[in-house]
Amino acid sequence: MLKECINIKNLNFINEINDNNFSHFISEFLHSIKIILKNNKEDFYIMTKNEPLINKDIKQYIYVYFIAIIEKTCNENNINIPYWINKEKYYLSYKWFPLECEKYYFLKPILEEESPTEFKKRNLFVSNNVLSCS
Repeated sequence: MLKECINIKNLNFINEINDNNFSHFISEFLHSIKIILKNNKEDFYIMTKNEPLINKDIKQYIYVYFIAIIEKTCNENNINIPYWINKEKYYLSYKWFPLECEKYYFLKPILEEESPTEFKKRNLFVSNNVLSCS
């Protein structure tokens, strides 16, 4: 089943991500996680146990966002958190908000309050239903 899902082992798919297609990849990743967890939680741990290779051309917030998803998924499903997940490079030194916050500035304080811990500690401010996918 893993062959049908995004491969997080080395995050090769991230090399195609930019600000314009970020939401699409998040959605695809969340869908893949849902399939994996439905079949076998151990597959998720196996898929995420090795630290991803980093492409310096990809913005840091993209990696950090995916790492926060991994940690939150592990916490919610009683899966061991990968050893590498708390390295300093997976934390932002600045606050990051979804692009919608530029237009709807009133969302920032709401997201700062409701953002899940796994995101907030990395300076990512998102909705509390961040792992929901259609």
